[in-house]
Amino acid sequence: MTEHATRWGILGTGNAARTIAAAIRSARDSMLQAVASRGGHRREQSRALGPRELHDSYEALAASDNIDVVHIATPHTAHFQNALLCLEAGKSVVCEKPLTMSRSEAEQLILLARSKGAFLMEAVWPRFLPAVIRSRELVEHGSIGRPQFVNTSIAIHLDPAAHPRVYDPSLGGGVINELGSYPLAFAIGIMGPVLGSKAISTQSGLVSENCLMQCVHQAGLSSGFCSLKFQGRNQVVIVASDGQLTLLPASGKFETLLIWSGNNGKEITEDHAYAGTGYEFMIEHVNECIREGWNESPLMPLADSLNMAGALESCNQQCSMPA
Repeated sequence: MTEHATRWGILGTGNAARTIAAAIRSARDSMLQAVASRGGHRREQSRALGPRELHDSYEALAASDNIDVVHIATPHTAHFQNALLCLEAGKSVVCEKPLTMSRSEAEQLILLARSKGAFLMEAVWPRFLPAVIRSRELVEHGSIGRPQFVNTSIAIHLDPAAHPRVYDPSLGGGVINELGSYPLAFAIGIMGPVLGSKAISTQSGLVSENCLMQCVHQAGLSSGFCSLKFQGRNQVVIVASDGQLTLLPASGKFETLLIWSGNNGKEITEDHAYAGTGYEFMIEHVNECIREGWNESPLMPLADSLNMAGALESCNQQCSMPA
C-alpha cells in the first residue's frame, strides 16, 4: 500500500460487502477506510470486514472526509437511494449491479454524478478480467471477423435458505436482477447497445428462477440464459464471420479463452489465470480512474449501464416481475 492509496468505504455488510472488502484489502493501492451499517448487530458484521472506521449510518459515511470512493453493497432496491445519498455528498460511487431498478433512476444518477464531477460506475466485475479484456481486443482488431452473435450461460445455485434476499421480491429478488446484468454486459461489450429485448422465465414462489433473454443489438444478436437453480459450467460464446471465441471458467472463473479460426479450422487456447477472486482487477481499475481524475470508466461506461438498466427493466416487465 502506498501513501496515496485509494480510501474505500462500503455501505452494507452482506455477501457482496464481504467479497469487496477482501478484494480491497488484497488489491494494490487500496485501503478499506470505513464500513457503514444500520447499527445494532450489524455493527459487529461491519467490524469483521476490517475497516479503519465504523459508522452506524450511511449518512455518516457519506459525510466523512476520509473517503475517496464508496462501494454500495446493499439490496438491489436500495441502490438508487444509497447512490443518490453518496453522490449528493460529492462522493465517487461504485454500485453493485444492477445499478438501479429502472432506466429513469439510472439516468438520474448519471446526471447527478456529472453535475457533481463525481466518478460513478456499475460493479460488473467480469468486464475487468484479463480474458474478457483480451476477447474484446480480438474482436476490435478483427481477428475473428465481424461479430454476429453472443451466447451467454450463467447458472449459479443460490439456495433460498442461505440467500433469502435473492428470493425476496421486495428487495428486487429473482434471477433477472441477480444475474441478468452479466449476459447483458458481455453482449453489449461486443455487439453494442440493446435495441430491443424479449424475455421468458420460470418462477419459484414470487420471483423468477430461470430466465432466457434474447436481444437485438446495434451489431447483431445475443441470447443469455440465467439460473438460480443449479451450478452450471458458465460460458460466453462470441460467433463472428471468420471465427469464434469461447470464454470458460477454468476454475470457477473466466480464465480460459478458446480462439477458433474459420479460415484454417484451428483452435488456440489461451490461459489467463489469476490469483484472488477476480474482483481485484475492478478495484485496481477504479483506483486508476480516481487517481487520474476520470469521472467514468472506459471499460464500464455509463452508457452501457443506462442501456442495461433499460433492458433489465423491460425483461422484468415481460416476465411479470416487479421492476
